Amino acid sequence: MGTADRRKVQVFSSEIVEDARMLLTQKTSEPVPQPDSFMIGAVIRTLLPLLVELRRKGYSLNMLAHVLEEKGVRISSTALSGYMAKLSGPVEESPVRGGHVTEDHTPRHMLRKHADNSQ
Repeated sequence: MGTADRRKVQVFSSEIVEDARMLLTQKTSEPVPQPDSFMIGAVIRTLLPLLVELRRKGYSLNMLAHVLEEKGVRISSTALSGYMAKLSGPVEESPVRGGHVTEDHTPRHMLRKHADNSQ
C-alpha cells in the first residue's frame, strides 16, 4: 500500500463543528424517529413490557396472540412464548468451547486443569 492509498486527514472549521453541535443538541430534545416497519422480533421487543404485564394479570399466550392478530400482528402462541422467553430471560454467557459442564455448572475443562495442578 502506497501513500496515495492512505486516507487524507480531514480538517474542519470551528463553524462546522459548532453547527454540528447545535444540530445534535436540537435532536436530543426531539422524539426518536420510529421506523416505517418492524420485523416480528422488534414488534415483540417493543411490546414486551405490556405483554409481560398482561401475562401477570392472567392473559394466556393464546389470548395475547389473538389481541395482536386483531391489530394485524400474526404470531402463534408458541412463537410468542419463544420470543418472550428469549427477550425477557437473562443474557447467557457464550458457552465454553465444547460447552461441557458438570452438575454444579463447573466447566469440565476447569476440573481437568485443577486436577492437573493438584498432582
